[in-house]
Amino acid sequence: MAELLDLGNGHRLRFVEDGRGSRIGAIHEHPYPTGTYRHGYCAGMVWFDVPATYVVEQRDRVHAKWQIIQESPLTLTPSIRCGDCGLHGFVRDGKWVNA
Repeated sequence: MAELLDLGNGHRLRFVEDGRGSRIGAIHEHPYPTGTYRHGYCAGMVWFDVPATYVVEQRDRVHAKWQIIQESPLTLTPSIRCGDCGLHGFVRDGKWVNA
């Protein structure tokens, strides 16, 4: 099972690793925004700007990448916007911060 990081308020990152056990990204699992017609959870992929993702990029045309500013507590840049539900925010000091 993939390692899970609880960011608070229903947000979490489920880390994705390459075949060598290095983190190459995470699935951002989150509740649908208040006021939408959907209920439950939504999810989107965040690819880290690490050498292993360049192989994925060549195969799958991944464009956006997030830099790990700080590993513990985790801070990523830039902000994350879900392509499905439009939720927008940041991962700062291991917590989700709405934009």
